[in-house]
Amino acid sequence: MAKRYKAQDVANAITESKGMVTYAAKRLGCSRSTVHNYINQFKACREAVDDARAGMLDNAELQLANQIQDGNITAIIFYLKTIGKHRGYIERHDIGLAISPDTMKLANELGISESDIVREFEALIRAEAEKISNSE
Repeated sequence: MAKRYKAQDVANAITESKGMVTYAAKRLGCSRSTVHNYINQFKACREAVDDARAGMLDNAELQLANQIQDGNITAIIFYLKTIGKHRGYIERHDIGLAISPDTMKLANELGISESDIVREFEALIRAEAEKISNSE
């Protein structure tokens, strides 16, 4: 017969394990699926996971901030690429380009590949951006 745990005991194990289910299961001497079952069944266990993971995220952000303060260039670049991307700190823009089936059929008939269309589109965007840049 499977051992029964109090929801609060499982929640405490989750908290002590920083929200990591595998370690919480090891603390309790049960399987991960048992801990997942408690998380799904009991609000206290769900909240323990959420709180522990939020705490770990806060800690990671604090450590990142400390590394930035210490001049760690990798931390600075990571921060700029993630949090600073709305200010333009990105390596590239990802955009989707949907080419209609009719256009692709016509392009194929003319011997133009999809990659050729994308290259031409990129060149057009660069040319337009240069026009805007030169007019400022």
